[in-house]
Amino acid sequence: MNAVRKEIFVASPGDGVDIAGYAIYTQPEGRTMMSVHGVLPTDDPLDGLKYYTMRWTISNDGGRTLAHEEPVIQDGPQYDERHPIDGVWLGRNAIMEGVNAVVLESGEALYPVMVAPLGPDGQYHNPTKAYTFTDVVVLIGRWDGDRLRWGVSQRIRIDPGKSTRGALEPAITPLADGRLLIVMRGSNDTQPDLPGRKWYTISSDRGRTWSEPQPWTFDDGQAFFSPSSISRFVNHSSGRIFWLGNIVDRNPTGNLPRRPLIAGQVDPRTGLLIRSTVTILEAGEDDSAMLTNFHAHEDRQTSQINLYLPYWHYPPKPGCPGHLWRYAIEV
Repeated sequence: MNAVRKEIFVASPGDGVDIAGYAIYTQPEGRTMMSVHGVLPTDDPLDGLKYYTMRWTISNDGGRTLAHEEPVIQDGPQYDERHPIDGVWLGRNAIMEGVNAVVLESGEALYPVMVAPLGPDGQYHNPTKAYTFTDVVVLIGRWDGDRLRWGVSQRIRIDPGKSTRGALEPAITPLADGRLLIVMRGSNDTQPDLPGRKWYTISSDRGRTWSEPQPWTFDDGQAFFSPSSISRFVNHSSGRIFWLGNIVDRNPTGNLPRRPLIAGQVDPRTGLLIRSTVTILEAGEDDSAMLTNFHAHEDRQTSQINLYLPYWHYPPKPGCPGHLWRYAIEV
């Protein structure tokens, strides 16, 4: 894999302004979209851990207009907008978006999301006092006429003694034998002596139950360090599964450093990252480079991977405006 073209997709107007964005296109027959909504009582973004919820929409014209929109509510008479799924009551805890969804051959739509856990007092509970703490569940949508009916998987939880922010930003992909792989962001925030890892779990029953999360490794079993940052799969038309994310050469401290940005292939039999395929896409000039919050998809015409990377710095760096870059990656 190598980047054959790099260009500014959206230019920053100047220092101190960082551009974030992405380009998405759906499959020709695709029509369902997911979004996260919430009205927060204050300007504190952490209020989202009590008030965010999910909605699903249908568009018949590529997202230009919405033909239908409604909240995600689990099947059952006990669920409603205030109590949308098992274990969630808005105002106490919340559901937050994951990275991507998959559609199975059965037609079911599976979307892993983050859920803020409740404590003994029935309120949002952060057992480590890190920045946030979340678990993961998978929303399972089944078509009933022109509506989706929703089920919810077993909860996926990482021991707070191993990841101080729990499980974050789950990305999902099918494997060769029909099993499903989720890779999640972990964290060692507030406990920097813990190893910073990505975590994975596997389902053998179409997303209903999941294995105990373990640190994700190379295909030879060797663990690697990764900061608390988003990662993504690209399911290529060649049948290969590509993973994009941050792998670093030393134990990270919470979110940092978030460079370099790498790509590699996933073994479709084991779900592990094939070490020999790992390639640096963007190195970053120093540890202030924040190579994260990116999006990627396969270009239908060229079969290249289009990567949309906001290149910004923390702390802000004079003379380095935060453009949104587009990379064309030959695979």
